[in-house]
Amino acid sequence: MKAAIFLGTKKIEIQEIPKPKPGENQVLLKVIGCGVCGTDSHIFSRQLKVAKPPVVLGHEFTGEIEAVGTGVKNFQPGQIVSVDPVLACGTGEFCHSGRPHLCPRPTVIG
Repeated sequence: MKAAIFLGTKKIEIQEIPKPKPGENQVLLKVIGCGVCGTDSHIFSRQLKVAKPPVVLGHEFTGEIEAVGTGVKNFQPGQIVSVDPVLACGTGEFCHSGRPHLCPRPTVIG
């Protein structure tokens, strides 16, 4: 599959990379659209050094489910989805009180 790989300051290259397979409780998405936000722009110019090259940037995207891993129950191939790139820790006070958007220890994908 093709991906835009961030290689360093102001350098992105389209490369062919292996298509991943979804693991347990994961889905594989075919990206339909991806936005470029301020974070991506700051990473590209290296004003923000949160991404270590080489890496695929982009965390604002939508896609079609292409495959599902074992344990996935509520999603199926062909569904169109949008992605929340922030994964709450699931263990803290905010996560347990139904406010995972306030989690102080999130993982951000993309």
